[in-house]
Amino acid sequence: MRRGLDDSPESSEKFYTIFDGAFARGVAAVTVHGRTVVQRYVGQSNWDILAQIKRHAGSRTVLGSGDLFSPASCVEMIRKTGVDGISIARGAIGNPWIFQQVKDAAAGRPVRWPSLYEQRDVLAEHFRLSDETYGSKRSCTLMRKFGIKYAQLHPHADQVKQAFIAVTQPQDWQSVLRRWYAEDLPGQSPEGQPELVECGVCDLGNETPTG
Repeated sequence: MRRGLDDSPESSEKFYTIFDGAFARGVAAVTVHGRTVVQRYVGQSNWDILAQIKRHAGSRTVLGSGDLFSPASCVEMIRKTGVDGISIARGAIGNPWIFQQVKDAAAGRPVRWPSLYEQRDVLAEHFRLSDETYGSKRSCTLMRKFGIKYAQLHPHADQVKQAFIAVTQPQDWQSVLRRWYAEDLPGQSPEGQPELVECGVCDLGNETPTG
């Protein structure tokens, strides 16, 4: 669920009617996104309202969603709102490793970024699955945007991004992998992502975020 159609009191009232009604009908959990419907993807996800919703829910299971683009943000949402878990959406585009990263962060383990060989294997498999599903011509167009996201984890991110933008046929995709992923260098966190605060991780106790 989004937290409401808009920010009006009427929308909030209807949200809780639907929210409580879902649990009354036996659902195991409800995922709530911190933006309204009219916001779409504009503006920040309102985590304060997610905290209010979780307090209202009590022992009922609530998963939070919205602005979860890094392991740090996932840890912070659980710590700040008290939700029982999280639902990662756009944050997994280009970084399918985020689910393990969040589990490691919640357990107090170091967060690691995939090496270039790990990235290469996933990039190759992602393209193979896309090609199998959509065909070579459409896959090249679809996969460019994913390649751009994956490029953020590469130590030469800008150059790799431009290489993926130039892909027009399957051979181009393979050429990018051969050129830029030939050496197993360490991966990196995307530019601008906040680092985890070690003392904050411990506050999560035994809770394990879910994706």
